[in-house]
Parts: sequence; C-alpha cells; structure tokens
Amino acid sequence: MKIGELSKATGVKIGTIRFYERRKLLKPALRTASGYRTYTQQDVQAVKGIRLTQELGFTLKEIKELLDLHRTASRLSNPVVDRTGMRQAIVMTEDKLRTLDHKVRSIRRMRRDVIQILKALRSAAGTVCPFATRKPFVAK
Repeated sequence: MKIGELSKATGVKIGTIRFYERRKLLKPALRTASGYRTYTQQDVQAVKGIRLTQELGFTLKEIKELLDLHRTASRLSNPVVDRTGMRQAIVMTEDKLRTLDHKVRSIRRMRRDVIQILKALRSAAGTVCPFATRKPFVAK
C-alpha cells in the first residue's frame, strides 16, 4: 500500500508517518521503481501501536527505546534479554503507570466536583449560581 492508504488505515496524517520514519520509529519504507513508498499490514500495526503507546503517555523518545529493545531481541535467533535494557523498560513503564494512576485520581476528583455542580444546578433551579459559591478545582 502507498502512504496515503497507510494514513487512511491508521488515521495518522501522512506528515506524521514521514516523521515517524525520520525518527526511526518505523522501518524505512520500500520504494517502487518510481519512488513511491510502499507499506505492509505490519506497518499499519506498527503505526497503530505507536499511536496507542503515545496515548498511554509515553514520549516518542521512550517509544523509540522500547522499539529498539524489541527489535534487538527479535533479531536474535535465541533471544537473550539485555538486562540493562529490560530494567530501563521496566522502570519507564512503572513510571508511566504511576503517572496514569495520578491522572486517574485527578479525573476522579474532577468528576466528583462536576457531579456536585450538577446537583447544585438541579437543586438551585435558577435561584443561586453554584459557581459563585464553589471553590475552583486545583489539580494536585
């Protein structure tokens, strides 16, 4: 498939796909005789995986480190895990988990506040604005 088809299949803009290639998050695309990039279903999965990992809070640099570790292990006939690389991946993933847990707690607090505002709005029925008496939410 060509880059436009990859873009459509993944929901990722063409410029982003090219950026992923430049950052070596994607392997270089094969080229046709006329110079067009060609991609496989494996590339579709790779781009979707990069996006999903970003949505989980990993930076592109961290994703590159994880991909490099994976690529190194997959090239070995008898994969021996690089313990240093694996420790880095574990530490990075544990850090992301802590960050996500913090975000979940913040979102739960925000949700409770929104529920209270909604209750106040419903009970006030136009008499008093609940926003005027409410403390603003502060993320911790």
